Amino acid sequence: MGSIVFSRKVVTRLVAAPLVVGALTLGSAGTASAATTTELRPVQAFLFFQHGISFGSGPVEATATAGAEAGKVTVTTSSKISGAGDMGSSAASGVTVPVTVVWTNIDNGRAGSAGGPSTEPITLDTGAGRVDLAITTDTPNLPGGGRVVVE
Repeated sequence: MGSIVFSRKVVTRLVAAPLVVGALTLGSAGTASAATTTELRPVQAFLFFQHGISFGSGPVEATATAGAEAGKVTVTTSSKISGAGDMGSSAASGVTVPVTVVWTNIDNGRAGSAGGPSTEPITLDTGAGRVDLAITTDTPNLPGGGRVVVE
């Protein structure tokens, strides 16, 4: 059998390439993708208190944060509802209302819903992909929502 002879330049390249690739891999292993927050279309909610004598309306603002945990998105809502009572007095602003988030991951086909008070974040296990979110309240409302990308 004959022997194979490599020049010093070829040997250096053959040895250096895997070392460089290994260093790049190790360097990126500890890097986590940053969480992204997206403002969603607010829900326009309408409330009636005391059998319709007092009323309130206003937006339930919403944001979605994706990337903090793989395959999950957290929806945070905040009520900005205000109104008037039977004597013209101003109703309390920031009324807590129950919200429901209905989601569909258009890339993996998963879907579901979750709910809670407008003062607490709702975490959804959607899996990775583009996720459509629809947000409603249990009162008369114009739904809000939007689309987020979950990694």
